Amino acid sequence: MKNVDTGLIRTASLALMAALVIALAFVGPVAAADPLGPDIPTFPHFFYGTVRTEHGIVLPGRPVTAIAVTGGWTGSSTTTADAASTYGYTPQFFVPGVESGVPGTGAVNGDQIAFFVQGVQALLYDVATGTTSLSYSFVSGGDTELNLIVPLRYTITATAGPNGSISPQGSVTVNYGFNQTFTFTPNPNYLILDVLVDDVSNPAAVAAGNYTFTNVTANHTIKVTFVKATYTITPNPGVGCTITPGTEQIVPYKGSKTFNIAANTGYNLVDVKVDGASQGPLPSYVFTNVTADYAIAATCKLKEFVITPYPVGNGAIAPATSQTVLYGDSVRFTFTPNPGYTVDDVTVNDVSLGPLPTYTFTNVRADGWIRVTFKLRTFVITPTALPGGTITPGTPKTVNYGDNATFTIAPNPGYSIVYVLVDGESNPGAAAAGSHTFTNVTATHTIAATFKKQTYWLFLPVVLR
Repeated sequence: MKNVDTGLIRTASLALMAALVIALAFVGPVAAADPLGPDIPTFPHFFYGTVRTEHGIVLPGRPVTAIAVTGGWTGSSTTTADAASTYGYTPQFFVPGVESGVPGTGAVNGDQIAFFVQGVQALLYDVATGTTSLSYSFVSGGDTELNLIVPLRYTITATAGPNGSISPQGSVTVNYGFNQTFTFTPNPNYLILDVLVDDVSNPAAVAAGNYTFTNVTANHTIKVTFVKATYTITPNPGVGCTITPGTEQIVPYKGSKTFNIAANTGYNLVDVKVDGASQGPLPSYVFTNVTADYAIAATCKLKEFVITPYPVGNGAIAPATSQTVLYGDSVRFTFTPNPGYTVDDVTVNDVSLGPLPTYTFTNVRADGWIRVTFKLRTFVITPTALPGGTITPGTPKTVNYGDNATFTIAPNPGYSIVYVLVDGESNPGAAAAGSHTFTNVTATHTIAATFKKQTYWLFLPVVLR
């Protein structure tokens, strides 16, 4: 067996196989009632070969189909590649030919035959001639060893979020080992936020605005998202507040902006809110790494001051409790002495103002206090004695409210009391008694006495002569 020519064995095997296939081909058309009849022989062409990719990868189990490209033949022939596909084994198939060349009955010399592996057209390499082509010129009755070079294809799924696009987009088919570039285009006023290549962020693609898959040997995904290029921050100062800057501010993506907040004169800053969230009474607020629109608002209220009253006995001050007064407002205090008393002095913030009936704090801008003191009322009784007598006491007498005061009227020798006027009215009792008492004094009074010189009748005896 060692001396047997393997080439002869191979040739014999091929001849036997060809004879078998030819026999089947002859039998087949007759059994199928070939319209050309049994007198028209077929001349098939046998093909053998290896299916590989451009990079030498065998594709077992893939369907291989021969299809007419030009000519009268409209049929096809399909077989399946396996892992051991070589010359003389699989794939092996034949394309029928006819002597008459009647259209539709089979290939004739010169018809172009193309080969497809799982739907992808293969590049043909003719082992015998060493030539490559996309189709084969049919030659009746021959056999050919072909290598079918099939490019593998992969899918890159490209998607884009709102406000921009990716090109190309969708399911993009790429041949094995080829490159594919994707370009990202944001809408106006938008930026590329992120590019995910196989779910992994790729900052270089963000910066470049494109990404290229090189030497593709697998399926991939690419996703681009976009973000606004600028954002608006709107200040809303409340009554009595100032926010600087006071107009809408345009801030770039991930930029920063500082706002200063202050209360106007007479106001206190109560709170600062950013998008409704309280931040407390901050004098300033810094937006950093801005990626959204914002609003900043400030709340202020008028300052409040306390005015405290201090009454000091024998009277009242109204209002009697501490008063809260808003900046610039006014508050009035009224003083009411007890019966028999009067206001002695009003002191405001250590300044004595004298015996006022009321006092008003106007345009209040600070805390303050007011104190009022009272004293017992006094009244003056004024005596007047005309010539010829005296009133004791003889000078105006000050009498406390409710007290009594007695005045004595005495004529000089040789005089007598004519009448006594009390508060301008004659008082015979006082004239007769020689005194007058003012009781429960609650007002000023006067007392006046008038005297006259006493006269006597002189009776002389009459001497009659």
